[in-house]
Formats: sequence, structure tokens, C-alpha cells
Amino acid sequence: MKNTTLCYIENPAGEYLMLHRVKKENDCNHDKWIGVGGKFEDGESPEECVLRETLEETGLTLTDYRYRGIVTFASDRWETEYMHLFTATSWTGRIREDCDEGVLEWIHRDRLAALPQWEGDRIFLELLRREVPFFSLKLCYQGDTLIQAVLNGLADRSGDAVKWWDAGMHPSFLFIDEYVALRAIFPSKAAKDDPDYCLASFDGLLRRIVTMGASAGCFVIISIAEASVQEGGLPAMLRSAMSTKVLFRPTLPEGRLMWDSDKLADFSAGRVYGPGDAWFSSTDGIHDAVSFIHFPHMQFPVYKELGRLLQEYYD
Repeated sequence: MKNTTLCYIENPAGEYLMLHRVKKENDCNHDKWIGVGGKFEDGESPEECVLRETLEETGLTLTDYRYRGIVTFASDRWETEYMHLFTATSWTGRIREDCDEGVLEWIHRDRLAALPQWEGDRIFLELLRREVPFFSLKLCYQGDTLIQAVLNGLADRSGDAVKWWDAGMHPSFLFIDEYVALRAIFPSKAAKDDPDYCLASFDGLLRRIVTMGASAGCFVIISIAEASVQEGGLPAMLRSAMSTKVLFRPTLPEGRLMWDSDKLADFSAGRVYGPGDAWFSSTDGIHDAVSFIHFPHMQFPVYKELGRLLQEYYD
């Protein structure tokens, strides 16, 4: 059992000082991007440790920092670790160029998801971004694979999921309309001066949000005109990752693109559709079968009132 600290130093531009662990041999964090910190010395408090480790690794003396939470790492490969998590927004000194642990670099928060990181790190980084009050997060690994995440002692019956609502977090929704047009903006190959600006990076980031965002209360709604469009349409990796699928007045070929043929027993190619008619499925364990549904047609004043009620709720 060991105690460590980890600190994410943030500048006014919304960038974290990240450490790319590429220098040490036999480093369990090799090639990963993490914050700065290290092991406790005998008799140190978490605050004393984070101040010392930050100064040693970066050359900076923290002057404004916050103790944000405790992360417990349980692993079948390494001893149990209790990591004390901090953020900082003010410091003195200059960043050293000869860090023994790796390469220090300012990385904008919006770019973090594209970097090699531990899957559990993405969870507590999201908790930090959402300003969740002091928390306890347990992360269980088998090898390099995250198999369990428990926030503040709360998990589902199987213990496999963090419940964002139990953490007092509000849901966030990313709604992408005209998805095909948006995807067409990105070049197929990245330029040397901007390696993150390309179609592969966009698809990869979106897939991460789709597959991992729900655990932090972040949901994606994607709207496209035709499910059957292959070039510039909805990629297969997203179709398979989406937990809920709704097709309004689809053709049979479109239905086969979204669902396996054995799930389309009730799907009628000759059905006459009206406004609001659709086919639907969800991986919630209740609506796995593809079912015909009808959405009510509402006038704009009704939508406006719903918006007002939602705003009142979140305020």
C-alpha cells in the first residue's frame, strides 16, 4: 500500500501542465500523459507532498491549490495505491526543462481526450472539470484494463458503473445536427502543423464520448438525414456504439444498417408511415428488441414551454 499525490496545474488559457512519461525504463505509466506528483515521504501531509513533488518535477512553487479528492487504485498487478488529487491555478517560478520523469507540456483541456491516458484518469478529469465536490473514487484494474469504477462508495448491483446522479451531477447533452455536413469539414489527413485536426481524430473523440460519457452524465444525440449514407454518413463504429437508436420512417435497407437482420422480424418494408412514426431500440435491458413507436406531434409553443420548464428545473 502506498500514498501518492497528483496535481493538475491549470493556466488562464484552460491548459493543464501535463507530464508525458517517456524517460524512465519499466515505468507503469510509460507513454501516458498524467499530471505531476509522486510518493509521500515519511511524516508528510498530502499538502506537503504535493508542494514538494511539484517543485521537484516542474520547478514551480504552488501558491493557490485545492485538495479535490482521493482515488484508490486496486490492481492485480501492482500494490494498492491511495492517490490524493489536487488542482492548482497559481504559482511562482519557471518550468524546468530537465524533468527526470518525462516531458512537460501545456495541453488544453479539450485535447486531453485524444492523448494516451489511463481510462480511470478520464473519469476523475471529468469530475474535476464538472467541479464535483470532494470525492472518493475507486478504480479497479486487471492489467491495463479498467473493470470497475465506484464513486463515493456508490455503484450499481454489479459494481461496474459510476452513477453520475448519485454524485449530484447534472446531465450534459451534446446535440449534433447536420452530422454529415459537420464530418465533411474535417480533412481525411492531418497537416504536420496541426496533427489533431483530421477526420480520424474527430471520429475517435466522438466515439469516446459515446462509449464513456454516460458514466459521467454526458450524452450525445446525433441527427442524420439518411442512415444508409456510407461516405460521410454515420460510421459503423458509431452505429455499434450507440446505446439508443431511433429511425423515423426508415427503408428496410436503412433498418439493416442500424440493426442485425435477426432483430427485424417485425420490420415491414411495406408499412405506410405517418408523421412521428419510427423504429426504436435501446441497450437498457428492457427495449433490446426493435419496436415500432410513434412520437406525438407538438406545436412550437409546446416545445417553448418545455424549454422554459427545463430551464427552471436546472436553475
